[in-house]
Amino acid sequence: MKRDRLLVFVIVCAAMLCALLSIEARADVFDVRLAKARVIVAECYPDSGFRPYIGHLLRAHERHAERMGAPGFAGAWYWSLVYGGANAKLKVGAVFPGNCAGPMDCKTRPRLLDPRENIDHHTKEMALGWSKGYRGIGLAKYVMLPSAPRDWGSGQFAKADAKHRAVIEAAYRDGRLR
Repeated sequence: MKRDRLLVFVIVCAAMLCALLSIEARADVFDVRLAKARVIVAECYPDSGFRPYIGHLLRAHERHAERMGAPGFAGAWYWSLVYGGANAKLKVGAVFPGNCAGPMDCKTRPRLLDPRENIDHHTKEMALGWSKGYRGIGLAKYVMLPSAPRDWGSGQFAKADAKHRAVIEAAYRDGRLR
C-alpha cells in the first residue's frame, strides 16, 4: 500500500514538473516571438503606431491555436505581420480605398478602426485559412482574397517577407536578437 501511494505521489510530481516546464517553454517561445516582432516593427514600420499591439497580435494567434487544437498556428503571427505590413504598413487607424482600415485590415469587418478588434478579426480570418490548409505566404494571400488574388501584381507579400527576414537576420548578426 505504501509503495502504491509513493508511486502515485511520484507520478503526480512528475506530471506537475512536466506542466511547469511546458509553461516555461511556452513563455520562452512567446518571448522570442515578441522580440522578433518588435525588431520587425521597429525597423520596418517605426511610425505605424503598432508597437503597443504586438503582444496582442501574438496572444490572438495563441488563443486561436489553442481553440483549433493547432499549435502551429501560433507561429503564423509572422504572416500576419507580412500581411499587415504589405497591406496597410501596420498603420494604426489608417483608412484606405475599398473600406480597408489598418493596422491589419479585415474583410469580414470593413473599416474596423479599433486596433485590438482589427487584429482579433484579422486573426480569425487567418485561423479560417489555416484550417483550410493554407500556410506561409499562401495564408496571407488567402486572407487577401477575393480582393487581389494576384498579390497586387508585384508580389507585395513576398517583398514584405524578404524585408522582414533580412531585418531578423541582421538583428541576430548584430546581437539585438539571441
